[in-house]
Amino acid sequence: MLDNLATGVIIGKKIFKEHESITFTFEGHRPPLTLNALKKMSVPFPKPFSHLSKNCRPVADKPKKYSQADLHFICDGTQRLLSDDLIEPSNSPWRAQVLVVTEQSGKRRMVIDYSRTINCFTQLDTYPLPRTDEIVNELAQYRVFTTVDLKSAYHQLELNPRDREFTAFQSVNALFQWRRLLFGLTNAVNLPYPKSPLLNLPYPKSAKELKRLIGLFAYYARWIPNYSGKIRPLIKASLPLDEVALRAIDVVKQDLASATLQLINVSLPFTVETDASDFAIAASLNQDGRPVAFHSCTLSPSEQHHSAVEKEAYAVVEALRKWRHLLIGKHFTLVTDQKSVSFMLDARHANKIKNDKIARWRLELTSYSCTVVHRPGIENVGSDTLARAHCGYVQQNRLRDLHDALCHPGGTRMGHFVRTKNLPFSLTDIREMTSQCEECQQIKPHFVCSNDARLIKATQVFERRNLDFKGSLPSTSSNKYFLTVVDEYSRFPFAFPDSPVLVLI
Repeated sequence: MLDNLATGVIIGKKIFKEHESITFTFEGHRPPLTLNALKKMSVPFPKPFSHLSKNCRPVADKPKKYSQADLHFICDGTQRLLSDDLIEPSNSPWRAQVLVVTEQSGKRRMVIDYSRTINCFTQLDTYPLPRTDEIVNELAQYRVFTTVDLKSAYHQLELNPRDREFTAFQSVNALFQWRRLLFGLTNAVNLPYPKSPLLNLPYPKSAKELKRLIGLFAYYARWIPNYSGKIRPLIKASLPLDEVALRAIDVVKQDLASATLQLINVSLPFTVETDASDFAIAASLNQDGRPVAFHSCTLSPSEQHHSAVEKEAYAVVEALRKWRHLLIGKHFTLVTDQKSVSFMLDARHANKIKNDKIARWRLELTSYSCTVVHRPGIENVGSDTLARAHCGYVQQNRLRDLHDALCHPGGTRMGHFVRTKNLPFSLTDIREMTSQCEECQQIKPHFVCSNDARLIKATQVFERRNLDFKGSLPSTSSNKYFLTVVDEYSRFPFAFPDSPVLVLI
């Protein structure tokens, strides 16, 4: 480092408000460090309530009843917010109520329900947001990054004192309002993070699905570091997959996802691979054999009734629409496993198209310059696996909706209903879905069987006897119930009518 190097320092607004000057004292032996500039960073107030409807009026929501545990949790949370100077006492005419929610991880959170108060009168801001994929592609050209991680970033933004009354809420028989920006407001910033479809691939449940997944990974093996070592648990795996195999799948999927986050070099030629299944279409965008983007979507109910040729052609159209900004004006290669589609999309056969729908799509694709290549489905690994996996994901969702509509029947009743209606669901799908159903896990009884329990077998006559009652039996006498006793060692049975039963009991 250079001597007497000047540097810049960011100091928060709270320091400027509470202190009149800043003094630094260190124990070092080097010359003093010079601050060449000390500038106050002015952050404007956020405006979450700048677009309120004309009929906006104060609403005081009715108080809620809480359990003793929730009440203590709310008390502790409110005191914590007060000590952090995030809220303050209020006399606002608005009043929202506090809720306690439990996340899937078991963690409890205190949230405020503004859906009945200020959110009812807040119009949604349509501020333009950048596309995530464009930002990722722009950042991919850099190698060194610097980040500033702010603790509770929302709470770093101070609310305008005039807007604080809209955030009033009731807690522990008192009214408070927020001093800082908070979650739950309509126009608080909420950026959705899209899910790359590759990461949503479900785990294989059959040998065929496992083989298809391994084929997908092998297709992009050159972009997976230490591929042979990572794929080994899947090669030796047996169904159902154990934790080691599932972890290997997650690791390889993350490697492929990282490959798609690399820079898209527009100077390199593109290859678009497409495929379709009964319920979904999928495509992958490759450069030099490396996947740079994946795309998949579900077919609508009407589209699911289209012919296989139309589905394959629709997959091509949707892929080119998705990546039009990258493909337009450049020559690229289009790969499909449907030979008839490759024939119809070839410019040399434009006059031979008889399907009106494909003819319209063919007209839409005339602005692209591409070479159509037919590749058999067994070789079209990437998009074929993605389409079939997406199809399985859609099927599982349809099965879950059916299960909910039937009021959560068990596996046996659900399987009987599926067989009588000839629905395309296997018994394995039904068992997996019911085992993951949260309502079924909470309501249905579970029987515990200890691994340490061992059945003690009889070693001699009358050492162990099994008793049971049988009845009612058709009889003209009063003996309609019997006590049966079976010697476990000899299996010799005894039967006693109901009159001696009372004596034995």
